[in-house]
Amino acid sequence: MLASELHSEQPATPELGEHDDSADADMRNTVTGANKSASGGELQRSMASNKASPSDIATTAAAGQSSSSPPYEQHMPAFSRGSISSDRDIVDGNVVSSEEADQTESDEELELNRMISNIGFGKYHRRVLALCGLGWTADNAWMQCTACILPRIQQHFAVSNARIGLMSSSMFLGLTCGALVWGPISDRFGRLLPYRWTLVVSATFGLLASATPSFSLLCLCLFGLGSGVGGNMPVDGAIFLECIPREKRHLLTLLSVFFSLGSVLTSAVALAILPPFS
Repeated sequence: MLASELHSEQPATPELGEHDDSADADMRNTVTGANKSASGGELQRSMASNKASPSDIATTAAAGQSSSSPPYEQHMPAFSRGSISSDRDIVDGNVVSSEEADQTESDEELELNRMISNIGFGKYHRRVLALCGLGWTADNAWMQCTACILPRIQQHFAVSNARIGLMSSSMFLGLTCGALVWGPISDRFGRLLPYRWTLVVSATFGLLASATPSFSLLCLCLFGLGSGVGGNMPVDGAIFLECIPREKRHLLTLLSVFFSLGSVLTSAVALAILPPFS
């Protein structure tokens, strides 16, 4: 009887493999509460350590009000707002350094020069040499013509020795202006168009100079003539250098032969015409 009473008072022990759901739930709640307490304490300590003073808050607010850029623009890349620094450049839509851009341009130039060298020097290049050389011939022919007719002009218009120098000065002033103007034009619109128009300008003002009724108009026409001659000479040289291989660029000196040829031809024509008809 005593054994039965002791057996009835002993708590029931769960069998192996069975779980007490209430005990597990209590344990999970206990662990979760402890974690929350620890996290809350750490959060409070972090907020307390990072708490800004009233002066810092006022400074930050003033800086935000003085900023003229919208909030989203403050996080945009610098190049998207058009503020690329001076040492950066854009190549094929990519922002690169100036050194990389220069290296890309130099690589392209080397590749172009290599292709021109592979083509070689042929019939086309000889035609370009003759074309540019004849341009230089015409240029020096006009300048030599001015020197040949200068004594006759002084006698024809009764110009004093103090004013006759205006004739050559007008010519060379036009040479200077033509070189300054036609060079950038050829860089912007190509070489062929300025080559043609400089010859047209020279021929037009040269013909007008032959029919001028006064010395002042003659000087004006010579200025226009010089502007065409001064523009044609650098354009011819650029055309020749850009079309021939690098190994043949020493042939540029042959243009000087054509230049001298213009002076010889003009002197020969003046010797045949001026003495008997002036």
